[in-house]
Amino acid sequence: MERVAGTREVRVATLNLWGRHGAWDERRSALVDGLRELQPDIIAFQEAVVTDGYDQVAGLLGAGCHVAHQAGREADGTGLSIASRWEVGEVWEETLHVTPASARPK
Repeated sequence: MERVAGTREVRVATLNLWGRHGAWDERRSALVDGLRELQPDIIAFQEAVVTDGYDQVAGLLGAGCHVAHQAGREADGTGLSIASRWEVGEVWEETLHVTPASARPK
């Protein structure tokens, strides 16, 4: 994630990675190329996979990014991740206190 020094512009993107579903190899290649072209400063990823030995976001963006991952992830490792071209300082997560009623069909 390289940007022009001294710019006051911040480029922000959000993307649902859909885990490694579908044609992941083809999607991965398109994502790497597209993100390299867009050069966002901050990216919010949904359904990003992090497991022991695998970090989907770091694999897409390479060594030049700083990533903060959601602590509470699904059993398959999917969750939210934020990538930044700047070093990530303090990270905190807000608990939504979701009740069982929210899981019932409406």
